[in-house]
Amino acid sequence: MGLSVLVAEDEAMMLKAIAFKLQKEGYTVQTASDGKEAIALLETGSFDLLVSDIMMPFASGLELVTAIKERGLKTKTLLLSALGQENTVLKAFSLGADDYMTKPFSPNELLVRIKKLIG
Repeated sequence: MGLSVLVAEDEAMMLKAIAFKLQKEGYTVQTASDGKEAIALLETGSFDLLVSDIMMPFASGLELVTAIKERGLKTKTLLLSALGQENTVLKAFSLGADDYMTKPFSPNELLVRIKKLIG
């Protein structure tokens, strides 16, 4: 079985595009369209990586990073945001995020970063 990735993104087209690209690369992908759904999936499944938008309904990407750390999960985290705000990036890293990308981004760069995080 391939490496498992949870993609949490409230923009439907972006969610589909990321999931499609990762599945094509051989990753097992589950998707969540909001933070509440992502937390439920984190509680029931085991993921090698979370790729999450920072701004989402019900729970933000930052809250997902916190949930992963609180549960002692080994899941790596890569956050996405249209906000190029330095304080958001710093907060993400201080909470334990492993990587961060600003939208829009190249799908190929996303893959390179994912491979760097989980192989």
